[in-house]
Amino acid sequence: TQIVMIFIIKTLRGLIIPFILAPQSYALWATIGVLLGYLRYADLGVHASLAKRLPVFLANDDRDSYQKMIGLGLSWNLVIGMLLTIGLVAASFLYKGENQHFYQPALLILAVTIVFQNIRALCNEIIRSRCDYKGVSMQSIIGDVASFIAAVVGVIFFGELGLVASILVGEVFGLGYCIIRLIDLGFDDIRLYLQGLTSVIREGLLLLLVGFIEMIMMTLDQIFLINFYDNSEYGLYAFGLFIVSMLIAMSMIFVTHQPYILRLADLGRKKECASLLEANLVLYLTIIAICTPLMFFAIDLLLNYYLKEYQPGLMLYILMPIIALARTPVVILRGYFIAYHQEKSLIRWQLSGLMLMLILNFLIIDWSLSYEWFIASICAGYGLTGGLMFRKFYADNSQIGNYYRYMIYIILLVLGSYGIHQLNNIYLQLELTEFISSLLIFFIETILFIGLVFWKKGLWMSSLALF
Repeated sequence: TQIVMIFIIKTLRGLIIPFILAPQSYALWATIGVLLGYLRYADLGVHASLAKRLPVFLANDDRDSYQKMIGLGLSWNLVIGMLLTIGLVAASFLYKGENQHFYQPALLILAVTIVFQNIRALCNEIIRSRCDYKGVSMQSIIGDVASFIAAVVGVIFFGELGLVASILVGEVFGLGYCIIRLIDLGFDDIRLYLQGLTSVIREGLLLLLVGFIEMIMMTLDQIFLINFYDNSEYGLYAFGLFIVSMLIAMSMIFVTHQPYILRLADLGRKKECASLLEANLVLYLTIIAICTPLMFFAIDLLLNYYLKEYQPGLMLYILMPIIALARTPVVILRGYFIAYHQEKSLIRWQLSGLMLMLILNFLIIDWSLSYEWFIASICAGYGLTGGLMFRKFYADNSQIGNYYRYMIYIILLVLGSYGIHQLNNIYLQLELTEFISSLLIFFIETILFIGLVFWKKGLWMSSLALF
């Protein structure tokens, strides 16, 4: 349900918002998203530590430690929220740079948003720790729906500032549902508690570093674009990242069970833990691979008949879904290495991918290449990090099934779909014919994959047929 709702909301947002905003205005809104992403790490890893500790306390039936940990998290959230609010308000009044008319009120809105966001994140971790997946899904859906409605109304009357305000609306409604859910679960007596904060922060620093490096990997291309390209190019690129986010959002359903993974690891049930993660990895890769060719011709139709201002970014949008494929091992397998306390190895692998991205990005700037080349940089960085994680995962769990053939096939499927799509653009001129042809290709690929699943020796035959 969550996947369907998120996909529908993001699709509607993607159809309505860019139709109203030009790429330059869309770029302003995107920079706020980058800033908000980094502000999430101002808690010094306390949220990450809570996500790791709370399920273990419940598994060991240690209610006192569980309650104290929640009280500590609430106290720290209030302190950090107050400091961030003061800092953002001060930044709003002191900012005198470009686009001052937008950033000054936007920072004031963020000053309020960050308080609700931090408390909502805490409540969400409490609900998640009890494996209440319905509650986790509902708070996300309610927040997304409220944010979407506010975004549509806000962008019509207030432009890009309306989009910033919609974030606050989504956080308020999401937090409201979380509080109601916690009361239903019996959490009506949460007290402030600060003892032991130092040890929690110390433990959370490694997890903070994992999340912070991941955030840099996600936004490094945007930082370069903001500094070395103009607003219209960044706006086109930001819309492409929105297309990718539709695919990446589907991963949420596969990471919500992280508390269960932590419990399995704590109970020593490693094989069961690894098998669950491997099944999620294959299923998520399958969803990405099947959706990618469908998005190829959907993007063509969208830009040709609806979002004509964004047509210069057509080739960019065709290539963007490959980023979701490259990120998959990083998104799915990260929870395994956290559960088995291998954060230092995870950080080393992330830094390897980040350094590769950084080198490639500087080469792109030095050689004055077009912004489409940033996609190659992202895929290379995530490919290196994901490959190292993938190799270690199967080295630690050689007893589980080997799914390399699925991975190879999925990569061939996406690359083959892209190649066939390009042939369509060259040889087929009628849009209706291209639509029917692309739809037929999509169904053929799906049938090929189903055939591969039920026919163990069918990899080379299916690959040949796809080629």
